[in-house]
Amino acid sequence: MLLDDLYQHRDTQETLAVLDRLDLDTEKPSEEELARKFGFEEDYYKGTLSWWQEIKPRIWSLFDEPYSSNAAK
Repeated sequence: MLLDDLYQHRDTQETLAVLDRLDLDTEKPSEEELARKFGFEEDYYKGTLSWWQEIKPRIWSLFDEPYSSNAAK
């Protein structure tokens, strides 16, 4: 039983290592696409984004997209 757990743990570690090396989301959205996604494209085109509109996509990415950065992992 203990030996099976050891092998399963090792297999899991190997799988996680492979997933860490993969770049699943190769194309990051442009600033315009992010503005459209979060509903502030009008402010983006005017050049009047608030600090919250600038940081909100980064925070969202941190929590919702685990492969967006090392911190998100």
